[in-house]
Amino acid sequence: MKLIQSSPALNPCKEVHDLAAKVYQAQDVLSAKILEHWWSAYPQLFWLVYEDETLCGYTSALPLTRDAFAKTLTMDFDEKAIQAIDILPFEQVGEYQIYFSSIVVHPVWRSKGVSQVLRQAFLQGLLNLYANDKRTTALSSWVVSERGSKMMASLGMQLYRQAQKGAVYYAEQSKEKLASSLTRLSG
Repeated sequence: MKLIQSSPALNPCKEVHDLAAKVYQAQDVLSAKILEHWWSAYPQLFWLVYEDETLCGYTSALPLTRDAFAKTLTMDFDEKAIQAIDILPFEQVGEYQIYFSSIVVHPVWRSKGVSQVLRQAFLQGLLNLYANDKRTTALSSWVVSERGSKMMASLGMQLYRQAQKGAVYYAEQSKEKLASSLTRLSG
């Protein structure tokens, strides 16, 4: 398995969209156009795992403005409404709130540790930012499956609000909490 983070030189949006559509049978999957919009504002959006040049799984997470992040905690939140202006691409010293948009793993690779590799990379990436005085203070995520709920719990997040279309997970974060979640996950 090879772990890669997207960058200005690596645009995986079509591949990511195609994998999500395959895994979710095209149910309410973000369009490639929306992914392109996000990626153009924040090229480090994705962590990707490949096996023999085949995309096995990915995560996507966005650092958001305070107002945009607050909307992720509401019952009527629709991630399709996130605009480029809402995204803060870790360029300045300071505090960041992260919206964990998705983690998708092809069923063939679910038992092969791809999800764990992706979650560890996500947490380690957030921890690495502390060296540059860029602190993650909160995480949120909308979850639509029991598997997703378990994954968010493994990242140290807790159920914040239950909705008909899914659940909101949230966690206040610190360097110590991120390190603890990473240790538990690596355990």
